[in-house]
Amino acid sequence: MERQPGRGTYLPGPAGRLQALRDAGQPITPASLGLVDSSGGWGGTGSLQFRDPGPDEADPDFTSPAWIAALASFDADSFKDARLLLPHTLRTAAGQPFRKVPRLLTLVAALTPSPSGDAFAQLKDPEGQMCAALHRDVMEATE
Repeated sequence: MERQPGRGTYLPGPAGRLQALRDAGQPITPASLGLVDSSGGWGGTGSLQFRDPGPDEADPDFTSPAWIAALASFDADSFKDARLLLPHTLRTAAGQPFRKVPRLLTLVAALTPSPSGDAFAQLKDPEGQMCAALHRDVMEATE
């Protein structure tokens, strides 16, 4: 845990930055939490990009063996079929900023580890793409 002068002890990573911003009365945004790469890298200004869902075949990533295996884990032939078993997609998760999402069916388009052991990811599903922060426990659990 990180000790902040006059403020107490904060969790490491984005969760601790959230606590510190809240305690300081500062605005809480993806940029202030360090979840957006201001240099125009993978986060940039287009960190939330959504489109009308089409057939999975519209994007070659959604015909890959990894995507087919992910669908099979839901006994589904398409994302639309798998959606019946999922409470969230990237679009609905984006509507609940700074909350944990217990389960998503996505592809990881990019993964950038941070020095603290957490990681930043660019996630993708047939509805769109968005950035996410992954806690180090998730990274360790999935190797």
